[in-house]
Order: sequence, then C-alpha cells, then structure tokens
Amino acid sequence: EIEVRGEIYMPLKDFQQMNDERSARGEPLFANPRNASAGAVRQLDPELTAKRPLAFMAYGLRGVKTETHSHEHLLLDRLGFTTDERAKTVQRAEQVIAVWEELLAQRPKLPFQVDGVVVTINDRAKYERLGSVGNAPRGALAFKWAAEEATTKLKEITIQVGRTGTLTPVAELEPVQLAGTTVKRATLHNEDEIKRKGILIGDTVVVRKAGDIIPEVVGPVVELRSGKERVFHFPRTCPICGSLVERKSGEAAYRCTNKECYGSHLLQLRHFTSRAALDITGVGPKVIDAFYDAGLIRNQADLFKLKEENIVGLERFGELSAKNIIASINARRRVPLARFIYALGIRHVGVETAEALARHFASLEKMEKATAEELKAVPDVGPIVAESIATYFALPSHRELLSELKREMRITAPEKKTGKLAGQSIVFTGSLETMTRQEAQALARANGADVNDSVSKNTNLVVVGTSAGSKADKARQLGITILSEADFQKLISG
Repeated sequence: EIEVRGEIYMPLKDFQQMNDERSARGEPLFANPRNASAGAVRQLDPELTAKRPLAFMAYGLRGVKTETHSHEHLLLDRLGFTTDERAKTVQRAEQVIAVWEELLAQRPKLPFQVDGVVVTINDRAKYERLGSVGNAPRGALAFKWAAEEATTKLKEITIQVGRTGTLTPVAELEPVQLAGTTVKRATLHNEDEIKRKGILIGDTVVVRKAGDIIPEVVGPVVELRSGKERVFHFPRTCPICGSLVERKSGEAAYRCTNKECYGSHLLQLRHFTSRAALDITGVGPKVIDAFYDAGLIRNQADLFKLKEENIVGLERFGELSAKNIIASINARRRVPLARFIYALGIRHVGVETAEALARHFASLEKMEKATAEELKAVPDVGPIVAESIATYFALPSHRELLSELKREMRITAPEKKTGKLAGQSIVFTGSLETMTRQEAQALARANGADVNDSVSKNTNLVVVGTSAGSKADKARQLGITILSEADFQKLISG
C-alpha cells in the first residue's frame, strides 16, 4: 500500500475556457483558478467536481523507502503521475535563491497560478530526523515571492468582535482588484499595528494578499495625503454590547469584559458546530445566525432542544431541511471528550491541546475541577493556557452551560490504551538504523504510548539514535530513562 501526495489545481488555459463556456450560457464567472479549484473539491456531488477541469501534480510518496526526495519524484513519474519538471536539486543556499529568482522570471508564462517555491531537505533520513512542529515539517519551507499589490482608499476603520471577545480593527476599503478577486475589507490586526504603520482614516493605502489569499494593508502612501485624514482611536467600549474593553499587560489585543457579549457569543455558537469541533452537517454560520436572530438558540445546549416545527416556520427552511438539521444535531449527542473540549471554544485551546487534555484527565468532571497548577502538568499546556482553562471553568455561566450540555449529550472518554507502553510518554531523537522515525513512533503508539516531540518532566522514556542532540542532554538532566534503539525493540518484543 502506498500513499501519493500532491496538489489539485486548475491550468490557466482550462480555467479561461471554462469561464468562456459559462459566459456563453449566461452563468456567473469564477474569479480565479484557485477559488474555482477549492470550490470544486468541496462539492458534495462528485459529478459536479468531475465537470471542472482539475489537474493533479504529485510531490510526495509514502510507503516506499527512498533515500532522497528527488528519488520520490522519479518513482512518481515512472508510476505515471505528473510531477513538476522544474524541480531541481541544489547544494547551497545561494543556488536556492537563484532557482527562486529564475522561476520568478518565468512566473508570468507558467501554465498555472503559483506564489512561490517549496524548498525541501533532499536526504529523507535527515528530513525525518528533523521532525515537525504540529503539522509543519521542519525539513521543508515555503519560499514565497512578493505578493501582488494595489492602492486604494481607506474609507473607514470598523471593529469586529471575535469568538473570544477580541476586538479586531478592520479596514473598509474602496473596492480594488487584487490577485483575481475584489477586495473591500482587510484586517489591521491591532492598535499597535495601526500606529506602527502610521495609518490614518482617509489614507490612500497599499494593499496586498498574504500568500495570495488574505488581504492586508501594507501601509499608507503619505505623499497622497490631503490633510483631511484623521487618526483612528480604539473604542473603550464594545461596539456589540457596550461593555468596557480591556487590554492586559503584555498583550496586543483589546477584549470585551462582558463574557456574555452577543458578538463573541454568536461566534462561539458557530465554532461549536464547525467541522473541527462537533462537525454538525448543515448547521453552518448562516443557519446559526438565522436561529439566533429568531430567538431559537441562545447557547450551545439550545441546539439540542430544537424541534422540526421550530425550524419549519423560518424563512428559507422547509420540512426536509428541518428534518435533516435535527437528524444532524441528534447524531452529535454522543461525542469524544477531545472534540467536546475543543468545541467549547476555550481561549488558547486548539485541537492538539484538547487531545492532550482529554488523554490526561479522561473525563470532563476531572478537568473542570483541576487547578491551574494541575493543568500545567498536562503536556503542551503552559501557564497562560492553564490559566485560561481554569478561568473558563470558574465562571458560573460556563458551569451552568456545561450542566445543560451534559443533560443533552453523552461525552465519551478516550479509549484506554493497552500495550507494553500504555500510559508512557515517549520521545525519539537522533537517527535510527533499523527503522524510520515515523515507523518507530507508529510502533510506540501501537503499544499504547503517547508520542511527543519535546522532552519535559512528564516524559517517561527517550529513545536515542545516532547524532542525538539537545533532547538527549535534557533527558539526562531531568533523570529520564534513556533507551537505545535496541533497548526499545527489546522492550516492545518483551
């Protein structure tokens, strides 16, 4: 069994032909190949996806042992997959820059959209040894070109209230074409960023798309100022609920002090049903907004109290859609603890932290009672995250919400891990001789271990290969058991 990794894209020639055909049929045109491709692969009906002129370029092969990444490309080519013929193997940093500059010059003539070059460690053993941070490998880097820029007028700065009550300034722009789409709004991040860039309301500003996706304001064109521009003053009260806002020492963001703020509350509801959280099919942001505006829901537990007859009476909702929505909600009355923790939307708690918390506490009740000190004992949970979690569970409104959710849902504990390494936290460092790092990690997990990238006081075992570095030194300092590759294999085999 092998796994081929690659990228789906739409050639520019095919994109233009598709838009010409849509124009002839009187259908709306797509803005650019990237959006058209993304929309195609998200279609629920595969027949609709098949009608789009999509292409696939392979760049990775798993399940076949190779010494170099370039060898992967060769094998993929022999297997019949399209690979990038422009890929090159170089030895020095200046050669990487030369390739980057060469492709930048070729960019306007390339048959597809592209925003940069990916630089990868060619030696697979070194690549594996470098490991990863989250989902990002340390052995690969996106080397981008400068984003396309345009100038436009900054008409106003408005405030958007986020899921955790964060107030974010947003630039309201005169519409401008950029990277194939019309840009009307762009984030300004925070008060410090506005001051650092010297942006005034009414300025002519330079706008670009970070990674050709997210619009951002680069800065003002000072020479074009008329004298009518004005300084933006950050509001001292929340634009949604009118409560005071605060900016804690050491932080860049202002936050609404009202934990029940409508703005953050609505976004919490949207987050609760999102794909990475409870993944309730058919209950997206627009549906949540409609239910909220109609007074059907005020918190997450209210979703489970909805009935078909409540929904049918709303505009644009029929009997079938109401039935499907209720069925989707009921299908999520039983969820794993990790998903539930993430769905709560606790500040600083992402998917991986939620997984670590679920493994450590195994029940919501234990986690609710944990002190900040006890929370810090969880791998990947530092003082700031621990304080955020403890604060969340201390609020009476949150405790009341959790009681309601427990009445409506069944939150399942993580399956107990079995095997010779059950309950053990293990870290691998250095180059292994008889297996790859990934194979060793998979073997450890299969035997019940929790595999981590970094060594801490919670680590039980560190398996050391050749050329081991700072992780081995830290393990010795902390008095953690160190195993050789042979010791690890003996431990597994019993």
